[in-house]
Order: sequence, then C-alpha cells, then structure tokens
Amino acid sequence: MPKEIRTERLLLRPVMADDVDAMMEFATDPEWGRYQQVPRPYRREHAREFLSYFAQADWTSYCGWAIEFDGTYSGAFSMHIHESHKTASIGFDLDRRLWGQGLATEAARAVVGRAFDRLGLRKVWATADAPNIASIRVLEKLGMRREGLQREQHWRRGEPVDIVLYGVLLDEWGAV
Repeated sequence: MPKEIRTERLLLRPVMADDVDAMMEFATDPEWGRYQQVPRPYRREHAREFLSYFAQADWTSYCGWAIEFDGTYSGAFSMHIHESHKTASIGFDLDRRLWGQGLATEAARAVVGRAFDRLGLRKVWATADAPNIASIRVLEKLGMRREGLQREQHWRRGEPVDIVLYGVLLDEWGAV
C-alpha cells in the first residue's frame, strides 16, 4: 500500500512526531472518544503512544495513515491486512469539528479502493459500536453490508458495548 494517498480534500500520510499537538486539540473532546477504546482523560502521553504505534507499523500487515485536512493532522486511518484470508479490516477517527463533511468516507473510499486494486483482497470489513450511527453510515456509503451483531463484545468505561460487523466483497465494490 502507498504510504501517501491524495484525495480531493485530504492527504493520507505517515504520522509524524509533531502531530501530537494537532491531535491534542481534538482528542481531549469527550465526544470524539465516545466510541473508542481511549483513556479518559486523554493526555499527551496517550497521543504519543498512539502515534508511535502507527509510526512503527509493519506495512506488510498493518498500515496507519494520518488524515491531513487543510495542512493539519485531523485524524487517523488504519488497515490490518489478513493476507492468508485475503481480507483487511479498517478503522478510522476524525476531529469532531470535521464530522458530517464526508471526509471519513473520502478517506475510506481511497484506502479500500487501493486495497482491492493492489493487494488481491476478496473482502474488506470493519466494526463499529452499534449506536455509532455516523461510523455505520460511512461503512454503508462504502457499500458495506451489515453482517452481524456481537452483543456485549467490549467493555468500555464500565459498560458493555455491542458492536456491529460490516463488510464489502470485491465483487460488490465495483457496484458502489
């Protein structure tokens, strides 16, 4: 997978150490982390750990991009490649101030399209918290179909969390 992907409005690129400041501008917003496994309160050391994990990724099995909008780090996009199964799973987050503008869908469409074209995948899938309508909508805009509900699959901040599983097959991708 390419380490840089340009879309109409975004640059997906490797993370950099100086992305910490931009990340901290939105990562402390409780609404941003509501559906994520992130610590509360979110501190600089958490941001450094997260960005370091992305920076050290082995791109043969895990790709992690910074989402840059208007020249600023505005979120992250990840893809775990499951080569033996010819599948990949994706995940993303975005600065809440940018929600509702189609940016997550734009980033996802670019990555998933390249993944199908370059990696010989048969399927790309993702999970989302069942009440996370915005992320589910992104997955549906990609042509993903709901494949299941995993009841109380995670435990977050003292509460059980149901997650939904979505996927799109290579044969379905062209129809999007």
